[in-house]
Amino acid sequence: MSDRIENENQCQFVVVRKKRQCKMQRLKNGLYCPEHCLQDENHGDQRIPCPLDPKHNCYKKELEKHLKKCNARPRTCAYIVKNINSTNDEMNETPKHLSDFCDDYLSTFIRRVLLLKCGAISSSQGIHEYFRKQIEELQPNAKAWKHLYQNASIIQVMKNYNLLNTGHAYIELGSGRGQLSYSVAQVLSTENTVNKNKTAFLLVDRASQRRKFDHRIKTMDEFIFERLKADLSDIVLSNLPHIENSEGVIVIAKHLCGAATDIAFQSISQCEKVMAVILAICCHHRCSWSAYCGKHFLSQEGINCNDFSLLTKISSWYTCGLKSNGSNQEHDQIAKINELTIQNQLGNMELDHQTKERIGKQCKNIINEGRLAFIRSLGFTGELITYVDPSVSPENVLLVAVRS
Repeated sequence: MSDRIENENQCQFVVVRKKRQCKMQRLKNGLYCPEHCLQDENHGDQRIPCPLDPKHNCYKKELEKHLKKCNARPRTCAYIVKNINSTNDEMNETPKHLSDFCDDYLSTFIRRVLLLKCGAISSSQGIHEYFRKQIEELQPNAKAWKHLYQNASIIQVMKNYNLLNTGHAYIELGSGRGQLSYSVAQVLSTENTVNKNKTAFLLVDRASQRRKFDHRIKTMDEFIFERLKADLSDIVLSNLPHIENSEGVIVIAKHLCGAATDIAFQSISQCEKVMAVILAICCHHRCSWSAYCGKHFLSQEGINCNDFSLLTKISSWYTCGLKSNGSNQEHDQIAKINELTIQNQLGNMELDHQTKERIGKQCKNIINEGRLAFIRSLGFTGELITYVDPSVSPENVLLVAVRS
């Protein structure tokens, strides 16, 4: 790669991982930007590595000020307790591939999986009327259309369960950009007129996102809004701000991946003020036995840690092996690669596409059934619902639970 300077004012540091030059403007009378000036032997003592995270640096004279606002600083607040939602039975789970198992073992396990009885999954595929016009104006199957359609469907389910009421605290876990909370706020701003000043939206995420919807929610002055940066493993829901003055807590999440769903249920178990839970579940292949909240249910069915690892692997057959029904060349190519990957993992087993899809779906249902059993043990009545068609999202199962 050429080391030439693309711009005379551009930082000369080469970002090896990105295979390009840093695009920041360099310091006056220097060769590097403030972030990379440590590379210059003549930079003096102006900037030093941050003692909390040496991946970045700061001015030495402003070190004390920087430590107070650094993102790597230890969090000391009432709603963060390190690993409070982690289970005590952490185990050393050795990652395995399907190729590590012989065909006979796989065949026996698959037969066991198919014989397990899971509860019925009801269907509630409708969208809230508030969003119908917006959805019709967007291009079908576009990214923005899919996000809005899923949000509108989740909110319709909330309406069916009478969970769209002012005066509550809505906690969105793994909130990302916060579009789901914004959509709920839009509906509440038009449908209800009382207790709006007691309605709070608390968005929890461990990472910072770009293009957030926060500023749009803040324009709705009648609501309380706060974004909280925290890991789900460390959060204490009952200690979150604005909870005490609310009439109840409603936990919502869209596509809370893998083990994050189980950690969320652990946090919910420690907050008596949670009156309802609406979680769109996905990424079962990213679940772990140590975090999984439905161990008791699976143990009764004879499924142990090793079986669970295999269960999560096979669950991906439902989504990874999906074939394209359209003429999208890129989608067809990806589907073909996924198909070959699965065939390699299966060795000599001959399973057609529909069979693999059915087995993968059953694995997902079993994992979700264990979660449902856990939330019911906390005093909730709950069910699993398909809230959108698989063509919108193959991860289309919503877990809805209301405290009895």
